[in-house]
Amino acid sequence: MRALINRYIAENKYTSIKWEVLRDLYENFVDGAFTNKKEAQAKKAAVDWEAWIYYPGLAPVWQNFTTSEITEAKNLAIGYINGNGSASPAGASDFKSFNSNLKVIFMQTLTLRMKEMNLAIIEKIDADLDVSHTNGSRSQKRMVPSRN
Repeated sequence: MRALINRYIAENKYTSIKWEVLRDLYENFVDGAFTNKKEAQAKKAAVDWEAWIYYPGLAPVWQNFTTSEITEAKNLAIGYINGNGSASPAGASDFKSFNSNLKVIFMQTLTLRMKEMNLAIIEKIDADLDVSHTNGSRSQKRMVPSRN
């Protein structure tokens, strides 16, 4: 998909966006990417261009942008909640390699499950991950420090 988008931009920069051009490029791209003609035709038929362009609402084909890293960040937060402040979950050291977006997802997961949180969990998270001193205001705004 990235190759398709890059090609579209390279070939059409400095021009008006025309969905028909994107459709034609997509269909040619699919024809070149799939040697099985039935599979290529099925991929092309799966896109309802008329509905996508002319009708309100979300695109007819739902895109899933979940990554393994997002799942890992959520699972780390859930692991801390399940440990109830007495145990560090597996992979806790991975937090140090999280980018700011993954740290925010970690914090959001904790926030969404706030009713399951207690002071022991917050203290364990801060002891393990030092989140109250984490660089990046996006992460800091989501963590209430458990100490002064």
